[in-house]
Amino acid sequence: MGNFIRLSIAVVFVLGLLAFQKKDNGKLHTEIDHYASRIGKRYGIPGMSIAIIKDGKVIYQKNHGKANIEHNVPVSDSSIFRIYSITKPIVGLAIFQLIEQGKIAVEDELGNYLDDLPTAWQGITLVSLLRHTSGLPGMKNNERLPEAELKEKIYADSIHFEQGEQFEYTPTNHYLLSRVIEKVAGKPMEEFVLQNQFGENRQNGTAFFSTDSREIIPNRVTFYSPFNEEWKFMIDHPFGARYISGTNGLNLTMDAFIEWDTDFREGKLLSEAYKTSMFEAVKLKEDNRLWTYFGNERVVNKHVSYGFSGSMTTVYRYFPEDNLSIIYLSNGFRTWYDVEHTINHLASLVDSDIVDYQVATFESLLETALSNLSEYASAYQSLAKNSKYEQVNLEFHTNNIGYILLNKLREIEKAIAVFTINTAQNPKSSNGFDSLAEAHEINGNVEKAIENYSKALKLSKDEKNNERLKLKLE
Repeated sequence: MGNFIRLSIAVVFVLGLLAFQKKDNGKLHTEIDHYASRIGKRYGIPGMSIAIIKDGKVIYQKNHGKANIEHNVPVSDSSIFRIYSITKPIVGLAIFQLIEQGKIAVEDELGNYLDDLPTAWQGITLVSLLRHTSGLPGMKNNERLPEAELKEKIYADSIHFEQGEQFEYTPTNHYLLSRVIEKVAGKPMEEFVLQNQFGENRQNGTAFFSTDSREIIPNRVTFYSPFNEEWKFMIDHPFGARYISGTNGLNLTMDAFIEWDTDFREGKLLSEAYKTSMFEAVKLKEDNRLWTYFGNERVVNKHVSYGFSGSMTTVYRYFPEDNLSIIYLSNGFRTWYDVEHTINHLASLVDSDIVDYQVATFESLLETALSNLSEYASAYQSLAKNSKYEQVNLEFHTNNIGYILLNKLREIEKAIAVFTINTAQNPKSSNGFDSLAEAHEINGNVEKAIENYSKALKLSKDEKNNERLKLKLE
């Protein structure tokens, strides 16, 4: 038995013993700091703020990177982040506050409150809007039009399916929920939400609504993305009309978010009974997602959490049974990544029993590739033999890691080594040899590239892919 395998077994045993034990706070801080540094470099994240609240105490809160790159401004406690679609569950909570006050009911129809709707829309219920099962058409990138023009366009579209039958995520739902709040509360939705959920933070300007990131607002972080025609990393200014505030318009500091989370968990915003009812999940036909009135439900190794993400840069997750909340706010990225995985990994650092084996595999293998490449094959084999990882696609993760090394980190030799290991472990994988060939091609080794493209072609059963591989070999 090799040293690495012995070490792996020992680590698994120790993790099992420590699964429900409180981790030393200093060690936890070090691990989170290290992880934040890793993903910052890996995905080109300019800046981020991370907070973890466990058993009512903030056990980690720290800022990393830059709020503004060109002026070298670091992320600080004063930094204000636009949280984008995390606004939606907060607006959903506002609806439940009105339900708790007896002013509306979750099964009420839109026609009870809004008198300008098409006939087919009048019977849509608040339930369907909150759970994105309304079947209503989307806004089709028309969020910058005057509201009257927007209504004319979307009201003319047909309903996609009968409400409750399917899931279709669309900002139209929370646009209409915002209008219901305004009708019932007798004030702008933004004012109602800020008054009833953010208190002093509304008054001191650390929580506010703004759907236009071009507005000059002191301390607001600059948003960066590669979403442009040339796919360059640039300043991005997402903006829309005021009427989409309820879909993506909330801005706040991390401190304001932590205070909101505390009030939410302690029942100051909504009684325990109504809060619990917000977490009622529905599973639809042909859809594996579980959607609640508070966003989506995710289960990680039997640990249930509720929350949402925004614009691939922000995430909020609440684990009720673990009395754990995790908030991750960032201001962009150079290359896309699954921001939900970030929360899952942070949760596993707090409690090793909250482990997403897909995420754990990816992070473990990538760290091995970066720091101890000679042990990668042994690590792969050790995971392959562990029954806990039997549902994990090691070939997929290894191929993904190879491309991170190749395209994002420009570690070409390491990428070739990882792709080579993948082909050794999966000798019948056309995709594996295709990826290895591509790495050799980028590295200028034509002979090796041709050799591996040929192997990929022999193994491929995809006609369209075969044509591409043949062109590579001409």
